[in-house]
Amino acid sequence: MGVVLPTNVSASSTRAVFLDETGQARMLPLDEFGSVAVEQLRPVREFFAWQGQRSYQGEWWSNTTHRLLPFESLLEREALTFYDFDQRTVGLSVQPFAFLWARAAVGPRHHVPDVFVRLADGHGCLVDVRPADHVARGRDQFDRSAAACADIGWTYVIYTGLPEPFRSNLRFVAGFRADRFALQDDLVARVVKACPPDGCSLGDVLSEAVRVAGSTPRALAGVYHMLWHGDLKTNLDTPLSASSRIVR
Repeated sequence: MGVVLPTNVSASSTRAVFLDETGQARMLPLDEFGSVAVEQLRPVREFFAWQGQRSYQGEWWSNTTHRLLPFESLLEREALTFYDFDQRTVGLSVQPFAFLWARAAVGPRHHVPDVFVRLADGHGCLVDVRPADHVARGRDQFDRSAAACADIGWTYVIYTGLPEPFRSNLRFVAGFRADRFALQDDLVARVVKACPPDGCSLGDVLSEAVRVAGSTPRALAGVYHMLWHGDLKTNLDTPLSASSRIVR
């Protein structure tokens, strides 16, 4: 753990513990914790790697937060990609706090959720990431987390993965999320304007981008960057190709 978790002495109430700006542990009741900027909190536990580890660890560069976010599995990286892509997301943090269950609760004394998402309307979304076949074994913790989120006023989600081809499409487009791939604002406006209100093909958009940008690699990267940021939209539930329908 990044912090030695304190003991929740309440017999019936859940508490939340997190690290403040000085790195000290703070424990709050849920009705006070809802006002905390959870999207800005550092992880409450450390991320360890060891020889022979079966999961894949790393860091995801978030275009939402413009900082690196750690992950402990490829499924967690996928979840970060998904919420980073969601145009409603304005903040992300990883394992930013722990729920401390009431003293009378049976089983584990705490739970560290995986991802917190702050939405543009101010709403919070708490996410636990698990493979679908592992959800049942953690059901008690997930049910407690869902109840705690309801008390705070957040949404609670168990993320089990994306279907294909959405997952592959998203992973491809995410490769162009960085600001260095962005076209200049005037070129973005010209590309968007070239797409009719009722839409056009991705091939047509790419051709127009090449024409206005003057460089094929730059134009292609710029269009995919626009897809990531929502300047252009397409149905990622079908394989991405030159015939994919693009709308403003």
